[in-house]
Amino acid sequence: MQKIKVLFFSHSSGQRWIGQRTRQGNDGSVNAPGGVGMGWKRTRRRGGGLGTHKAAWGRGWARTRRRGGRTGHAQGGAVARRGLLFTLCTLHLFLVACQPLERTPQVDSDLALSAEPYAFGGDFTLIDHDGNAFRLVEQQRPFFLFLGYASCPDACPQTLARLARVYALLGEEARDLGTLFVSVDAERDSPAVLKTYLSHFDVPAIGLTGAQDSIDAVVKRYAAHYEINDQASAAGYLIDHSLYIYLIDQHGDSRFFFRPSHTAEEIATVARQLFR
Repeated sequence: MQKIKVLFFSHSSGQRWIGQRTRQGNDGSVNAPGGVGMGWKRTRRRGGGLGTHKAAWGRGWARTRRRGGRTGHAQGGAVARRGLLFTLCTLHLFLVACQPLERTPQVDSDLALSAEPYAFGGDFTLIDHDGNAFRLVEQQRPFFLFLGYASCPDACPQTLARLARVYALLGEEARDLGTLFVSVDAERDSPAVLKTYLSHFDVPAIGLTGAQDSIDAVVKRYAAHYEINDQASAAGYLIDHSLYIYLIDQHGDSRFFFRPSHTAEEIATVARQLFR
């Protein structure tokens, strides 16, 4: 028996490995062990032809001699994969069939009411648009709250229009849900000005104002901000301010805040959770 070392190269992995070819007697058989997960076995058949066997990464093809000297293919790996796939599909259908039906739709986690009050927010006292003192904890009903001012050219009207759509979507559910419009413009927004301004929108809104330090305390409590812009417009100076809408429950606690990107439908989805 003569042993000859042969250098093999794997095209798929780019690695080289040393095989060992063994020549045995006169039967003409040649064997080479596999390497790097791939091996070839060449075996002499009748008539001098060569059959091929390849085993690579869980996939195998075998060419074997059949009657009459012809060759056939046995795809063991493919058959096994098809059997495994059929088993997994059957198991999946069984598990789905055993699950109980959903009775209520699940709420998107991004639109779920906070289980605990936020750290910001809370009670405050200002003057409403009828000139009366307004203290939040005495109301004992839920509110939307946002900051603005009556001379705001775009953001405040858009927010009020969006809330009008929310009330239309909620219908009778919103009978106890009010809106608080906290003015950050104490100099120009008197109670009478706020009352007139809010009457133009189909929203049950209460305008709130007061001394500048009282307004600033509310802004700070709700982690909001505003800044008077020196650039004047036809309506006078402008004010840059937060655009969040806060959802406050009947205890005066903040339970959610909406960004300008939230749609009226999304706001209504969250607000409904207060009534359940």
